[in-house]
Amino acid sequence: MGSAESKNEKKENFTIKQMELKEPDQVSLDDFLILRAIGKGSFGKVCIVQKKDTKMMYAMKYVNKSQCVEKGAFGML
Repeated sequence: MGSAESKNEKKENFTIKQMELKEPDQVSLDDFLILRAIGKGSFGKVCIVQKKDTKMMYAMKYVNKSQCVEKGAFGML
């Protein structure tokens, strides 16, 4: 019986943990402060950005979509 109880406990714990997980919020460019450019390529730039709410810093690559479509270069991103 002990093993059946522990299986049920594990199931219950998994269910609780699964319920606590949330879908990540969608982010947009407005959520970031662009600090400075660190690189430039044929289709766009790479900048150091800071997320406004968490103050975490990231590198963000942004591209000119129309140029990529025109040149069929999505595989190069």
